Amino acid sequence: MDLASALRSFSDRVVNLPTEAQRFMYNPQAFTQMFGVNRLPNETGFAEGAMVGDRKYGSEKGFKQGEPLALPIAVASMGAPLAAPTARALAPKAAEMAEGYLRKVGGIADVVPVGPNKIPSNEILFPNRTLASLNSAEKSALTKFDKDLQNKAVMRREILRSAFDKTIPQGERVTPLVDKTILTPEDLLNKQIVGFGGDQLQAGVEFGNIRGVPLSQKVLAQGGDEYPFLEPNYKANMGWASNEDAAKGHLTNINEAYEAAKGRDVLAVKTGMNPEGANFSHPIAQALVRQLDVLQPKKSDIALADKMIRNAANAKGVRGDFKNFAGLNSPNLEEQLLLGGEGFSAGNMRKALAETMASYELRKRGFPVYQDVLDATLIPNLRSHMTGEAGNFIYQPKFMDELVANPAYQHASYSHGIPRMEGGVIGGFEQTIPINVLAHKTFDQKIAEGKTKAQALRSMQTSRWSENFDQESLDKAMKYLEQSKKSGN
Repeated sequence: MDLASALRSFSDRVVNLPTEAQRFMYNPQAFTQMFGVNRLPNETGFAEGAMVGDRKYGSEKGFKQGEPLALPIAVASMGAPLAAPTARALAPKAAEMAEGYLRKVGGIADVVPVGPNKIPSNEILFPNRTLASLNSAEKSALTKFDKDLQNKAVMRREILRSAFDKTIPQGERVTPLVDKTILTPEDLLNKQIVGFGGDQLQAGVEFGNIRGVPLSQKVLAQGGDEYPFLEPNYKANMGWASNEDAAKGHLTNINEAYEAAKGRDVLAVKTGMNPEGANFSHPIAQALVRQLDVLQPKKSDIALADKMIRNAANAKGVRGDFKNFAGLNSPNLEEQLLLGGEGFSAGNMRKALAETMASYELRKRGFPVYQDVLDATLIPNLRSHMTGEAGNFIYQPKFMDELVANPAYQHASYSHGIPRMEGGVIGGFEQTIPINVLAHKTFDQKIAEGKTKAQALRSMQTSRWSENFDQESLDKAMKYLEQSKKSGN
């Protein structure tokens, strides 16, 4: 149902609507002009959320189903709180919910907001802190933030974020997971372990909003340690997925490990990247750009963002020539994020876009909050893990195997699946162990070659290596776990 249809449907249910509400009901253009946006996404506003919920779930439950999406967007899309009398005109229950929401964000006169921009800005920057408790640097940051809130896109974003209920899951699992077998370091004893790198994204979870900011299209997270435990992948004995070149490299590493093992079993141990390592995969970029329809940054700010992305090749660690980037308002944007373009791969394009949007230069102009995207899409117990945390996922690969092009469960970022041994080990540790502890011999060798710790950890994610997990390795791993337990980590 579109916005016009939803508003008209209220005319059959609400008697004696005030003139102002009738004007909006039969003139959606006036409604959207008042809200300060050119278009609203589907299922937006009090009417749509309430009516769709009412049809599906019945009146009382229906309004509650519509509330999380309907109320924040209807208010935030304006860039200023909706007048309470107009809210009451929509329907008695919707009006009650709306008024409660408006009081929460300081949109009704009897509530005095902390910040000068009608939202509790100090609670956003410094949750559970009083103004009196802030030091001078924090107060300066708050002043700066209040200045940023004068930008309508920033205001829209922060009203949505401030109303977000953390107790409500942002994502919905759409592909079931099988239970992960919990392994211990003893399960690796006398095995040849081989490392491979990967991001920390959830898999099989679909997102319709990021911290209360609605997405123009839902985003499906497909990567990370949950990928092999998705029911279709588990049944198909699919261990991992990557682009073709990286997947071939992993298979080569596995084959070399089998040769070095001389008959012993081989186990592949996933080594985690920094949280930002997820930037290469599609969900991060999609979750960023699909907030723009609601946030509506200025055209001049969109042009600035496009310029920054096209110049991202000058940034350290970003590969590619992005001069042919389509632009954030281009109809070809989503295609480039999945397929790449002239001069750049899709993965590097996504990385460049995510790192650019993470900048304060764009955040202060009303672009999405990058950290919110990470917080929503990463596996919860891995969100704070840095490079080198290993063992959350371990599987037994096959020797001299072949890649699976376009596996049954297709991944939007990665084209090739890497099989695992049917009936072989698949699971992971309850608590991760740094790869420099788990594979200490390889790590020490890389340090001896002159690499820094950071370089050695990165090398253990991307280069080919394997080693025998012997009694010494087990002792070091158990000692690490014991010390972690004592320190409460």
